[in-house]
Amino acid sequence: MIPTLGTATIIFGVVTAKTGGLSIVSNIPASVTNFGSGSWLGIPKPAVAMIMVALLVYYLLVYTPLGRRLYATGANRNAAALVGINVRRTLFLSFVIAGVLAGMAGALQVARSGGANPSVGESFTLPALAAAFLSAASVKPGRYNVWGTLVAIFFLAVLNNGLNLAGAPNYVSSLVNGTALIIGIGLSAILGRRRATV
Repeated sequence: MIPTLGTATIIFGVVTAKTGGLSIVSNIPASVTNFGSGSWLGIPKPAVAMIMVALLVYYLLVYTPLGRRLYATGANRNAAALVGINVRRTLFLSFVIAGVLAGMAGALQVARSGGANPSVGESFTLPALAAAFLSAASVKPGRYNVWGTLVAIFFLAVLNNGLNLAGAPNYVSSLVNGTALIIGIGLSAILGRRRATV
């Protein structure tokens, strides 16, 4: 987590220096913004893209050798190396896949909002970490999983949007996200230990 937060802070600094802290709203192709505001069969296109990516990642993790190697490496790196898994290659591929998905999410955010706000990524870091850890507390307790992540994302999104609509001060959202992260880490650790002893 520490390298993740450190890297996110460095990237935020580079982006702020490059843009001067100003949002980019010009020269964005109409096809991009049309995708962000359009729909297929009454379902927003970004939601369709999210479902397709979730299904693809679920298939990758559950039904492919790479997915099993990822779970094994995440559960115990030393044990994974002892059974013949190339841990360094698996970790490298996981970061590449995560980077590609993050890039796609950034493009989707631009398409949805119609502009590129240089500070928007920083506001997503804490909720994303909270959702990742909370995923181990739902659907498959003790194990990080795609559907648990989606449940956690929707839970946090509804909670934060509800607070905004209720007129709660901005700091309340930070309190909620921070508390969710602490609870998520605690639950994932407890459930992970319980799962390992069963």
